[in-house]
Amino acid sequence: MAGLIRPRVVIAGTNSGVGKTTIVTGLLAYFHSKGLKAQPFKVGPDYIDPGFHEKAARRPSYNLDTWMTPADHLVSNFSYLSRDADISIIEGVMGLYDGGAKGVSSSADIAKRLKAPVILVLDCKSVGYSIAATALGFREYDRDTHIAGVILNRLGSDRHEAMVRDVMEKIHMPVIGAYHRDDGLKTPERHLGLTPVTEIETADLIRHMGEDAGRWVDTEKLLSIAQSAPSLLVEKDREEKKKVPVRIGVARDEAFSFYYPASLHALEKMGAELIDFSPLRDSVVPDVDGLIFGGGFPEMFLPELENNRSMQDSLRPAAASGKPVYAECGGL
Repeated sequence: MAGLIRPRVVIAGTNSGVGKTTIVTGLLAYFHSKGLKAQPFKVGPDYIDPGFHEKAARRPSYNLDTWMTPADHLVSNFSYLSRDADISIIEGVMGLYDGGAKGVSSSADIAKRLKAPVILVLDCKSVGYSIAATALGFREYDRDTHIAGVILNRLGSDRHEAMVRDVMEKIHMPVIGAYHRDDGLKTPERHLGLTPVTEIETADLIRHMGEDAGRWVDTEKLLSIAQSAPSLLVEKDREEKKKVPVRIGVARDEAFSFYYPASLHALEKMGAELIDFSPLRDSVVPDVDGLIFGGGFPEMFLPELENNRSMQDSLRPAAASGKPVYAECGGL
């Protein structure tokens, strides 16, 4: 066993829609602009939020999960994926304690397994002193979850901020940041949440998020909290299995963009050479041993996909020849 230092923090919320993704994306962009390596993570199976993370941090964002992957892999995977980071920022899912049966794979569950401090995002719109009861309830609900502070969001004025800061001081809850309402931070949404970054222009929005993070968050205090996380005990790497050299075509463009980077890395670790291709723009599938079609929203690109007859004519014989074709979600 080895003790590894990994500065880390979980940004969680009281529920969905409190602004976690906006705040995390802004923090990633801010730290990147200051020359720090900020490694993003997302709790649970999610493709869209990590897309914003990657654009902001200029690094892949990885999912942390104990529902679809063995729980005993969590610490070693996290330690490996965050090995060169100055800070790892983990965005939670839904509310802090929401997950599967008995809270499995909730943000709190992941935080406890990783011994990571939690910063709770509070939506302060239309509430004053009463928000302290919410913060207090979340802290008392499970004392094994280390809530190190809060970020206040959607404050209406300086007076509103002073009021909430005062009541947080009374319950001894550190305030790490305080965002005032800003309509310029709104991100496009549709039925399944945010619109994927592959379908919208995000550069100006993410730059704005980064500027607001630097303005509204005590980033030095946040970095200090992340650095206070205890070292993680990880078993030494086991002997690698024999690699199998194969070439796999991966459909990747605006229509097919939902992939877990860790899964693709696992294929490469086992010897696969991944060849990206675009069902939207390429005329034929690449010369490979098998094909993967990931998720996305192909229904938003039906005319382009339907009109690319040469791709269809290339795909059919490839599948008929016995080459494995794996598809999921929108790709299926």
